[in-house]
Amino acid sequence: MIEQLVDEFIEKLDKLWSKWQPFLDKIHWQIVFPALAVVFLIAFVWWSLLNLMHGVSDIGVGETEERVLTEIPFFDLPELPDSDIPRLNYEMLIGKVSLVNFWASWCISCHNEHHLLMELAENEIIHLVGINYKDDPDNARRYLNTQGNPFESVGWDSTGKVGIEWGIYGQPETFLISTDGVIRYRHIGPLTRQVVRNRVIPKIKEIHSEYPVSGN
Repeated sequence: MIEQLVDEFIEKLDKLWSKWQPFLDKIHWQIVFPALAVVFLIAFVWWSLLNLMHGVSDIGVGETEERVLTEIPFFDLPELPDSDIPRLNYEMLIGKVSLVNFWASWCISCHNEHHLLMELAENEIIHLVGINYKDDPDNARRYLNTQGNPFESVGWDSTGKVGIEWGIYGQPETFLISTDGVIRYRHIGPLTRQVVRNRVIPKIKEIHSEYPVSGN
């Protein structure tokens, strides 16, 4: 029975090959193969660009690392020029459960999540701070003046050096830092209401239950 099925399958393949062979013989494969390679390359580059635009890393689109457990690097950033918002440095994150948001006025995804940051800023258990990444200070100030400022402090990372040291892939990115300066949660890409409700807030409450805090 099996041999009969195999013979029938081979016979059908022979008929199919006989039908298409004249057409395949006319194809200039020396041209087709390079053309196919170019098409696949363009598709790969396009897919990579789309991923980059959506804040994608090896973690995934809008995905998170639940328990990073990496100490934040030492940093000391100046305040946003001509702004009355306090500056941000390493020491200001120690002893508090902090949410650190990397943002820029030119970042479209940052605009999309900003209303959620404004809501988070009203929650007294959250120490929300921002790092303005490679931005024009005038545009950054105008952005906060028009959209609202959710941050208690803002560090101006004019060169992007701190962002590189933190290992960010793009804007926005959000880090949840425990009182001892350890990254406990990381979200790549814009925050969503579902992420805030199901991941960010529960994680903050979890850390508060584990560590004594020095008054957020």
